Amino acid sequence: MRILTIISASAVALTLLMAAFPSSARNHEQQRTISVNGTGSISVTPDMATIRVGVSFRDVSPAKALKENTARVTKLFATLDRFGLKKRDIQTSSFNVNPVYTRRPPPGQPPKIEAYNVTNMVTARLRDLEKLGGLLEALVGDGANRLNGISFGVSDISDKTNEARKLAIKDAKRRAELYADEADVDVGKVLSISESGVQMPRPPIFKAARMAAEAVPVAAGEQQISASVSIVFEID
Repeated sequence: MRILTIISASAVALTLLMAAFPSSARNHEQQRTISVNGTGSISVTPDMATIRVGVSFRDVSPAKALKENTARVTKLFATLDRFGLKKRDIQTSSFNVNPVYTRRPPPGQPPKIEAYNVTNMVTARLRDLEKLGGLLEALVGDGANRLNGISFGVSDISDKTNEARKLAIKDAKRRAELYADEADVDVGKVLSISESGVQMPRPPIFKAARMAAEAVPVAAGEQQISASVSIVFEID
């Protein structure tokens, strides 16, 4: 009888515990959520151009090749200054002195050095695109004979990127409301937001095989900035 009394008392205590803490007696109901992705994209007009331009000069004498190259590059820097480029926007990107060997040496003999080629390349950032065509023409006229490409970009991109992010969040909200409406539920509070990525504009690069001393028509066009977000909403 005593054993039975102890068992009955334990059962009563367990019942009281389950009544006081019902969550301990059963699993929590799984939270209902909806996860969506949103994207936002805006068009931006480039306001600057990066030019990779330089001088290449060849001579049998390395000293003469270097001297002539230096004179032409000095004139190139003067041209950039005349068009209003700041020192912070001009940088020497490469400087090379390379021997030029004979292409077809006599049989049994090693190639011989027939000249030296000095190349000095400069990367310049122009912040006034209206001057670009005239600048290219002036550079050619002042001795530049190498153009490795022109790329366009946006100087201040942070505000534009934030605009794309806001559009991405709005897009995610619209999608969540669409799905919720079709599923006959209501969208609740936001549980989490994560940025999936931001795609900056890839500046188009225009290359030229040779440079001619004539006005150069250029068109910057438009570029796209895109942002993506993933948002988890609670649904009622």
